[in-house]
Amino acid sequence: MRAVDLAVLNVTEVRRRAHLVWRLVPDECLKWKPDEAALSMGAMIRHMWTAQVYYHEALVHK
Repeated sequence: MRAVDLAVLNVTEVRRRAHLVWRLVPDECLKWKPDEAALSMGAMIRHMWTAQVYYHEALVHK
């Protein structure tokens, strides 16, 4: 197996497990922020998901 294939497999597994956790966050907690300067829980989930998608795309299409 090539290194890029292992990296794609890792990203896929991380996304799968993260999705399991993120689905458990109640809707009423998605707007919660630990302080005023921080991202909300929903914004942080969206940020992490988007970053993972772009990383996966970079690995697959390189």
